[in-house]
Amino acid sequence: METESKLQEITRKLYEEGLSKGKAEGDRLLAEAKAEAERCKKAAEAEVAALRAQATADIAKEKESAEAELKRCLRQMLSAAKSDLEETLLQKTVEPAVKAAFDQDAFVKEMLLAAVRAFGQGEAGAADLTLLLPEDQRQRYDAMLQQALGQALQAGLQVRYRRDLQHGFQVQSREKGYKLSFTEADFAALLKQYARENLRRWLF
Repeated sequence: METESKLQEITRKLYEEGLSKGKAEGDRLLAEAKAEAERCKKAAEAEVAALRAQATADIAKEKESAEAELKRCLRQMLSAAKSDLEETLLQKTVEPAVKAAFDQDAFVKEMLLAAVRAFGQGEAGAADLTLLLPEDQRQRYDAMLQQALGQALQAGLQVRYRRDLQHGFQVQSREKGYKLSFTEADFAALLKQYARENLRRWLF
């Protein structure tokens, strides 16, 4: 009886020690699991924060790039609009004025005289020059030349008509090899270049 009682006591003690050790091991494992879970949570939060920061930086960079591209496009559009406006105004002002001047015989005659005198060093020295005139205005220029440059023609000034010339004339030196153009298009381009600078200051 006494032996059985001792055996029961030993069994109870062993059981209680086993429970105590099992509980301690369980508490240890639970604490480690909680610590690991906390570490994983913090790592995940850090990863999320890093991804959020990277996404924010990428969005800011894309926004900056998009804004820069938009500003560049706006500058190009504004520049193109200014150029179109300039060209339209110049076409509506300079070109009609130049055309009206070239339609006047008196204006063309004065230019012919001035060119021959300047580049031929006077009507007597015009023998080296050739006048290139528009073929489709032959009758107009024939009458004008006889009246304005008769002496130069007698001195050797040559006249040739060309189909590729329109509204104006060209002066060519046979000896020196230069050719100067006095066409409607030349005058319009020259006046546009001069007027454009003033127009920009006035408009913009």
